[in-house]
Amino acid sequence: MKSRKVESAIFVGGISLADGVRFRERNQIIGWIEEETGLTYGRHFILEKEGKGEFRFRGCIDGVSLYPSGHIELQHDKEGNLTFFTVYGSFPSTDLVSGETYSLSKDKVETLIKKQFKLIELPLYEEERLIHLYGIEEIFVRNDRVSTIPFNVDTRFYTEINKTIYWDESVRKPFKRKKINWIVEITEEQAFSDEPSPESFPITEEETEKCLEEVTAFLQQVFPNDSGKWKLKTLHRDKGYIYAVLREKEQKNQVWKRKLTILIDAQSLEVCNYIDNKPLLEMFDQFQTSDEAVMTKEDAYEKLKEKIVLTPCYVYDFIEGKFVLCGKLDCQFGVNASNGEILCLNDL
Repeated sequence: MKSRKVESAIFVGGISLADGVRFRERNQIIGWIEEETGLTYGRHFILEKEGKGEFRFRGCIDGVSLYPSGHIELQHDKEGNLTFFTVYGSFPSTDLVSGETYSLSKDKVETLIKKQFKLIELPLYEEERLIHLYGIEEIFVRNDRVSTIPFNVDTRFYTEINKTIYWDESVRKPFKRKKINWIVEITEEQAFSDEPSPESFPITEEETEKCLEEVTAFLQQVFPNDSGKWKLKTLHRDKGYIYAVLREKEQKNQVWKRKLTILIDAQSLEVCNYIDNKPLLEMFDQFQTSDEAVMTKEDAYEKLKEKIVLTPCYVYDFIEGKFVLCGKLDCQFGVNASNGEILCLNDL
């Protein structure tokens, strides 16, 4: 509404009857996107994937990837007619980017790489079994070669808490879930007046303290014997609620970790409902465990270290409120700890 730019255009069934936009080549597509978005190819966005009549672009800063990133998708039919176009996510201005010179290499951060090299249990769903695998736990390494930023699948802006929750007494009172309203009503006046979304406001110190109290009271009721076992990681807003994301302090070495999400009403600041992924994790209890790990961590690292990658990228630091230059530490392969076989994780 504010920019008056098109965010998405969808032709039902991928069929266009319009006498409108028609493309002949990739450069024409890129030029048209630049006109529609005001972004510049190579500076603000780059091609990520190209298929038959399909193009996917992602946000960047002078060719360097962003996290979280904006995306642009475009599709056309065999005659070149536009059938799908969408722009979503963040394409930040340069004032949100810290000016740095990339100085990282694998040799310079090998100690940190070895710290991220871990033995995990990986579920193979079709075979219903767990295998022991050595691999890299993804992380962003700051340009100072020491500090890091966790890799987080949830890329919404959040307030970092990282506080372990303790209490002295449990509360013997059942918790009653409240119905969640997932739809937010917005009036025409609100939309056209550029009124900021409530989700765009930061969570205040007062709200943070109240959320901590509510989360503690909730755990006392629902998990009365778990004092000191849960850590409140983050708070973020979404659709009229504040989401409190908690993790168990002691986690199994599995790909999927125990997670508890508590929904707090943004107005009353009272807990309404919660989501626990325990039922999902219990599914793995039925999986057969493969042979025990026989390969040492050191030997596995030597087999895999040439496949480990450190890629420059700008990552949003929620504390600084800027995109900072980092290296994304990652590896698409793992080592089967039972027999030393190198496995492609995407194939699993």
